[in-house]
Amino acid sequence: MTKEKRHTSRRAFITQTGLITAGVTLGASRISAAGYKRILGANDKIRVGFIGVGNRGTQLLQLFMEQPDCEVAALCDVYEPYIMRDRTKVNPRYIQDMPDQIPAMGENFPNKVERYSDYRKVLDNPDIDAVCIATPDHWHAIMTIEAIKAGKDVYIEKPLSKTIHEGRAMVNAGKNSKQIVTVGLNRRGAPTFR
Repeated sequence: MTKEKRHTSRRAFITQTGLITAGVTLGASRISAAGYKRILGANDKIRVGFIGVGNRGTQLLQLFMEQPDCEVAALCDVYEPYIMRDRTKVNPRYIQDMPDQIPAMGENFPNKVERYSDYRKVLDNPDIDAVCIATPDHWHAIMTIEAIKAGKDVYIEKPLSKTIHEGRAMVNAGKNSKQIVTVGLNRRGAPTFR
């Protein structure tokens, strides 16, 4: 064998071990009906509800929309122009005082998107698989914990929490569930900060 063939790339290693682990796990245990629901087929999409669609929430919305396996299922915000994606309805004072922080909006969604002003309605919707939370920081803990309890996978924008106590409660909620929870610490992976 040549030196190149003996060395496995990191990506190949992760893929191979992931497949082996999945095979062992599936073979060693029975999958419940609820478990089958979480297995995506080649044509399936993850239906995501976006909670907080102001400046950062819009940036995330656009990034998620670029993913072929993601479907925007719901938008939630307390500010109606953000839910309706209509910049013309934004208070002119906000546009004058913070022009760079008000998103352009006007996205074209290929499917029906539910609109909510109360995040709990997003969590109550059984057709939503995951949520992306980009609200003001003081909402992160309660929304994440409630999303986990509602059986939703979670992408939570930084910072994870305002206090150590909140952060620990969030981590514990994630550990005690089958949900996937990730924090948007994108700066850790950005070339500028590496």
